[in-house]
Amino acid sequence: MTKFQPCSKCDNGYIFQNDIAIRCGCLKKYQQELKFEISLMKAGIESFNLDFSKYKGKNTLSKDRLIQYCEHINDKYSTNSHLYLVGRNGTQKTTLAKCLLKECIYQGKTGKFILMSDLVDILTDVYSDNPTRNSELDFLRTVDVLVIDDAFDKNKVTLYKSGYQLSFIDRFIRNR
Repeated sequence: MTKFQPCSKCDNGYIFQNDIAIRCGCLKKYQQELKFEISLMKAGIESFNLDFSKYKGKNTLSKDRLIQYCEHINDKYSTNSHLYLVGRNGTQKTTLAKCLLKECIYQGKTGKFILMSDLVDILTDVYSDNPTRNSELDFLRTVDVLVIDDAFDKNKVTLYKSGYQLSFIDRFIRNR
């Protein structure tokens, strides 16, 4: 996170008029950017300079559709919508998903990026008396936009080897 740099119009972020301190625009902007950075970290997006322009894939139609999806996230797709990005390894599905999540957070939504294997661990461990796991699950249930990566890769998720976790996933998604 960057350090606050006051502008030349204020005294450390405040403008004093008579006996009243008014927050300067530079401080308001800094606080807004800081809140956004914290939301991104909470969401599990490690790269702050990530945006749709970083997409190097060949399918620009997918990118354009996701940008359109983001533009209408607050009205058209506000509840109970699901979006699946499917493709071969190396087609930058994760990059697009993180860009989508970042844009949604920028528009005021809460969000979280999680690997399916981590979600399965949380879901199957929820019956233990681990308060951290329970609070993680509560957050995942209530977050506006949840990105689950590597959900269909049978080499990365043990879900498909035994199948017993399917009921946990199904119940979780239905109750979101």
